[in-house]
Amino acid sequence: MRRSPLVVLSLLVVSARAPAQGEAGPLERLPDSAWTREAAAHLLRRAGFGGSSAEIDALHRLGLAGAVDRLVDFESIDDYAGVRRLGAGGMGEVYLVVRKATGELAALKALRRCDRSGAESIVRFCREARTGHLLDHPNVIRYLDTGYARGLHYLVLEYGGGRTVRDVLVHKGRLGVRLGIQVAYQVSKALEHALTHDVVHRDIKPENILIDRTKTVRLLDLGLAKSMSESGLSGVTRPGTVLGSLAYSAPEQLEDARRADHRSDIYSLGVVLYEMVSGRRPIAGHSPAEIVSAVMSGRYSSIRDVAPDAPEELERILARAMARRPEDRYPDPTEMGAALKALYASLE
Repeated sequence: MRRSPLVVLSLLVVSARAPAQGEAGPLERLPDSAWTREAAAHLLRRAGFGGSSAEIDALHRLGLAGAVDRLVDFESIDDYAGVRRLGAGGMGEVYLVVRKATGELAALKALRRCDRSGAESIVRFCREARTGHLLDHPNVIRYLDTGYARGLHYLVLEYGGGRTVRDVLVHKGRLGVRLGIQVAYQVSKALEHALTHDVVHRDIKPENILIDRTKTVRLLDLGLAKSMSESGLSGVTRPGTVLGSLAYSAPEQLEDARRADHRSDIYSLGVVLYEMVSGRRPIAGHSPAEIVSAVMSGRYSSIRDVAPDAPEELERILARAMARRPEDRYPDPTEMGAALKALYASLE
């Protein structure tokens, strides 16, 4: 059954986040520029339409052309045409783009414009590009391209679609035991691959874990990742620097981000697993100081106190993953993954 353009556009925006204040709403009409028409044609073709001028004009007459947007501040850059804004990170904005040469969708991460004082951001951005190209694994979003145009540094990444774990938690409250273990296992495979390249992520959290359109779990955002072989050489992370999200950071990472290694990522994955299963973080506080104090204490409520359906073995896995001392945790992601796989099999 052939769907109408109105239905197609409704489907296209159903998974988009609500626009922030000052952004275009889903019914705001965009200027009828070349990139808008190109992007609309591409999305219509993906939805089963021909992407003809008549179909695009019909969308404009309905006032729905803006539904494929979240105002992009560029029409095109190099070989990429902007479609909509996907979100923002610590160093820049992320946009959905169409590669003109192939018509493929991708995610373009653009570094915010900065003056000479922003040299640190440029160094981190370049390091992210270099680290991203090292990793090639089904559970890691692929880095496809890098560029610099019109004073703008950018990275191009594979676009997976789907929703982040944070999105799922917001809408459902929790993932539950089985799905939480399954997601954590796939993240452990991503971390296992990263470890083979001596890479530490340093920012494992629900926002950086994607469940894509094929239900594959993908690790996102290598903005804070580092290669252990280059640790300390760039000088970009100064002694005592705190990087990452406080509630998901290991104690040693809060003391000095330069000390973070793969066991710090294991700790963070344990925190995320706890939250996925229970719907609440193990580490809480009303201020950054309270959160840091709670992390450093190593104390948190038993998972079975907040999620009675959690098996005892899961409690043991979390206790080891989130141990206060790195040497008391799983020695590597492979061993944690094996424990998760065995637990999942026991639930079937």
